[in-house]
Amino acid sequence: MYFLDRKMIDEMEDTQSELRRGFQQLINGGSGEDTLPRGFLPPVDMMLGETRLTVIVELAGVERRDVQLGLVEDELVIQGTRRSPVPQEVERFFRMELSFGEFERRITLPAGLDTDDIDANYRDGFLVIHIARMPGAKIILEAEAEE
Repeated sequence: MYFLDRKMIDEMEDTQSELRRGFQQLINGGSGEDTLPRGFLPPVDMMLGETRLTVIVELAGVERRDVQLGLVEDELVIQGTRRSPVPQEVERFFRMELSFGEFERRITLPAGLDTDDIDANYRDGFLVIHIARMPGAKIILEAEAEE
């Protein structure tokens, strides 16, 4: 069985950050702006009903104070941080499957929504966002490729 100690994990995180910066510079033509997904990327479901569009974001382990919700042009922006509950004195991991860190999800909204009529609720690790449909608007949702 293979064990990871804290020093090895810190070194892997540093290497991952360096690789992310290098790839981002290639993608952005030399720009150092970091827009690649970080360690934690919350899953999102989006569904359309008769009167509204509903977006559900799974944010298990994320405190309400660590989540920001915004609207930038036609994009719904969800940002935050999932903090690790692992104490620093841990020396070895026997299994490591959970992800932590900063996250950002940007969801392009279809035309025909009333972005002045948004309601959001965060409870039990789920952020549920409702955006009203404009009366009579035909909304076309296009399936996006999974990230």
